[in-house]
Amino acid sequence: MDNPLKEAIFYWEVAKHLKKWVTNLKRARENRKNESIEALRQVIVASRGMRIYINEWKEGVRDYPSEKQLSEEWTKLGFLVKDLGLQDLSNKCDELALKLTMIDQVGKETVEKTREALVSIEERAREILNEVG
Repeated sequence: MDNPLKEAIFYWEVAKHLKKWVTNLKRARENRKNESIEALRQVIVASRGMRIYINEWKEGVRDYPSEKQLSEEWTKLGFLVKDLGLQDLSNKCDELALKLTMIDQVGKETVEKTREALVSIEERAREILNEVG
C-alpha cells in the first residue's frame, strides 16, 4: 500500500489541476468554452458529490455506494477532459476514481483544503457556463 501522505497529496493535486484548467478556461476563446460545456457540467457534479462525501467522511460516515458513484463521476470527467486533449488531467481524474475508496487514509487538513478548492472550482465552472449558456 502507498504511503498515506502520498495519497493525501494526490487528492490535493487533482483539485489544483482542475482549478488551473477552469481558471485558464475562463480566459479562453468562446469556441473552446463551448467545447468544454459538458466537462464543466461534470466538474460541478463530481465536485459537489465529492464535497458532500467529504462532509460525511469528516463526521465518521463511510458509504461504499457513494464511493462507487463518485468513482463513476470522476471516471466520466476523466473521459470528457481527455476528449478535450487534456491527457494529464484525464489521468489524474481516473486515478482519483481508483483511489477514492482509500479516503480513510487521507489527513483531515488535506481533505478540508480539497473541499475548499472544490468550492472554488465549482464557482468558476458555473461562471463559464453562465457566459456560454
